[in-house]
Amino acid sequence: MLAMRRANGVRHLRQALAAYQGRGPVVDRPLWLALLGEASSQAGQPEAGLTALDEAVTLAATME
Repeated sequence: MLAMRRANGVRHLRQALAAYQGRGPVVDRPLWLALLGEASSQAGQPEAGLTALDEAVTLAATME
């Protein structure tokens, strides 16, 4: 049951990020990507989590 809830949370985060892309300030995106990375890791998807964290770090570095 917990694994299913975690997988649903990851799915919702991905949908929200996709819907938000191009509509709002980019400044919040690294935070949400980091949360997606953590959620993905906890849902048993460590590679997807690392990919999200890598994107978050890359995007944050371009904002400095």
